[in-house]
Amino acid sequence: MMIKLPFYSAQLTELLQDMKTTYSTAKICRYDSRKRRYSNGDYDYYSDFEPTDSENEIPCIPNLSLEPELNNLMASSRDPAELRYVWRAWREVSGKPLRQKYLRFVELANEAAKLNGFNDAGEYWRSEYEVDNFSEQLEVLWERLQPLYQQLHAYVRARLVQRYGEEVVPKNGPIPAHLLGNSRLSDYLSMTIKCLLV
Repeated sequence: MMIKLPFYSAQLTELLQDMKTTYSTAKICRYDSRKRRYSNGDYDYYSDFEPTDSENEIPCIPNLSLEPELNNLMASSRDPAELRYVWRAWREVSGKPLRQKYLRFVELANEAAKLNGFNDAGEYWRSEYEVDNFSEQLEVLWERLQPLYQQLHAYVRARLVQRYGEEVVPKNGPIPAHLLGNSRLSDYLSMTIKCLLV
């Protein structure tokens, strides 16, 4: 964001760097199917850090980073419980600490955009495209792509149901994201491999 006021620029840069550091240095423990579960089947992430009754067992020391360990695990594991654990535990240690920082980032970005003549940061970012009807063009593009997207979605669901069963992948509603082979859902090669190698 090109900002006229150094105060906003410095604060936004500092917040962005802080969020990147938090995200890139977060670590989780290895999945352990023996750990405590809640009644809904979710893994109790906090039990990783509690002392145990056994003198020989110590609480988990988080040592799995997003890159490369968690991304490799998401791409290679076929265990839906492990994948769900990794998906949720990663968000627990990386997402929660970022929440307040991100809200402050949005607040500062909107204030800076207003001081630079825009309604908000979103309007500023869209102005970079230098197209008056940007939203309308996106809508037309989406209308063209939607049938392909729906077919791809149906195919992926069918393959995942074939692999994991309907108790893991419901026939309707969203596809469980933790099964798609990537922590950010941006690696289509991992997703393709998971769907083809049933």
